[in-house]
Amino acid sequence: SSVEEIYDKIQEFKRSIIPKGLHVLGDKPSPDEAITYLTFLSRYDRGEIRSLHRLILESKGLDYAEVLEKPCKTAPDGKRYAEVLNDVEEVVKKLILEYVLNGSAPKLNKVNMSEVLNTLNFLKGVYEGIVSSDEIGAALKALEGKFVEPGPGGDFIRTPEVYPTGRNTYQLDPTNIPTEVAMERGTKIAEDYLRNFYKKHGRYPKAVSVVLWAFETMKTGGETLAVIFRLLGVKPVWKSVYIREVEVIPLSELRRPRIDVVITVCGIFRDTFYNIVELLDKAVRQVATLDEPEEMNYVKANIRKIESVYGEDAHLRIFGPPEGLYATSLTKLIESSQWKSEAELVNAYMESMKFAYSEKKRSVEAGKLLESLLSNVEVVTQVRDSVDYEITDLDHYYEFLGGLTKAVESRSGMRPLVLVADTTRETVRVEDAAESVRRGIVTRTINPKWLDAMIQHGFNGATKIADRVEYMLGLSATLGGVEDWMWSKVAENIIFDRERAERIKDANVWAFRKIVGRLLEAAKRGYWKADKKTLERLEEEYLKTEEILESEE
Repeated sequence: SSVEEIYDKIQEFKRSIIPKGLHVLGDKPSPDEAITYLTFLSRYDRGEIRSLHRLILESKGLDYAEVLEKPCKTAPDGKRYAEVLNDVEEVVKKLILEYVLNGSAPKLNKVNMSEVLNTLNFLKGVYEGIVSSDEIGAALKALEGKFVEPGPGGDFIRTPEVYPTGRNTYQLDPTNIPTEVAMERGTKIAEDYLRNFYKKHGRYPKAVSVVLWAFETMKTGGETLAVIFRLLGVKPVWKSVYIREVEVIPLSELRRPRIDVVITVCGIFRDTFYNIVELLDKAVRQVATLDEPEEMNYVKANIRKIESVYGEDAHLRIFGPPEGLYATSLTKLIESSQWKSEAELVNAYMESMKFAYSEKKRSVEAGKLLESLLSNVEVVTQVRDSVDYEITDLDHYYEFLGGLTKAVESRSGMRPLVLVADTTRETVRVEDAAESVRRGIVTRTINPKWLDAMIQHGFNGATKIADRVEYMLGLSATLGGVEDWMWSKVAENIIFDRERAERIKDANVWAFRKIVGRLLEAAKRGYWKADKKTLERLEEEYLKTEEILESEE
């Protein structure tokens, strides 16, 4: 990497939004924390509510998107864009303090003050919601069987309307997604996926596989659903508000082939959004019957290849756990360490996810068909929808995205291109999954600030740290992207940092032991090439925790 690329990456990590510890029921952010949160909110455009950062930068004659994308570039005043962005962030914080918290009139030169006030009034409304949150009161009302006012749920950056918290959360109308905003973003994501593959191979992928989750669908209004529509070359038709069918986009407008899509869902999606399962099934069948050459319609071409073997089932494209189950058995294997080879993990994933769903069939075992479809997949994708979780922060990411990647690799004999669409930022960004893993581990798992904030929560905080190290092992075994230096930093920042290690042991010695055990397991399984001295120190720490636990019995 060049110096400029390294600089840009450091600035990206620096601007990442990182959770500070765990949420405590009834706790509200301090004024300083509220200002920081509102500053994060002001980075984003929300329809007519324009980003304060954008308004200030545009008043200086700068392009907001360019400043975000090229931190190392030099501005006309001689400062790098990263420094300019930092200066703007400080101006925004001061504006929020003066107007939202203190009620003073904002003072800015050469800026459209009506737009600034519009945004500040929006932020003021959010702050008033934060102040009026009553989680304890709502919990007591619920326990007494009294009415709890409803309110929207979702990611607190993407959906600040969640404030005031302490309300009975609802999500959305499942018959009205994808939303128009999700369609716009999903269209861009799909084309970015294809552009990434085309750059590497000079052609379009034969098939793309996507991970489609219920909570992501709720939070984003259906971005992944929109991605699937765009890959297929169709768009939803709104009839009396509800979406009941899709319309084909002509090839002359699409200007590329229709891409075949293999869709993997979780059990919650199946139970919550079966209307979408039916809609997706309709879309695949509609595209497969178009009078188009197979070189411009990969759905049709791929079905033709296998329909002599699978008949009508060759059209099935949606797979998930069987009725009544919601995930896979892969995580249990990682948690228990009871697996000998990665092939066992692939088999666990396939056995759990081999059930097909469509408009007319539900929970039909179709393992051979799934294997055949995955052998054709060249790109595996997922949307990251919430600042709460990087893909290193949930076992479901290595379970679904990692499990799917490993299954494709196993059945096709080739490593697919694995892409993550991060839709939590000011602009949508599609990146290689390895980049997502790196950012998550650097900004959270091995970040002293994140670690210390977690440790403040005692037993539970230490447990969460140990979980993240376990997820690193799951990612190593499935998705990849976990490098030697990351494991070394876990050892250095958690186990070999005496003060931090003692605090974790005091809070939860079981969690400390689990972290050491996972490090040793990573080395044993060949995911970490640790030196002999480091391993000896870890084994010594493991024995010490054994002594502590024995003395407590």
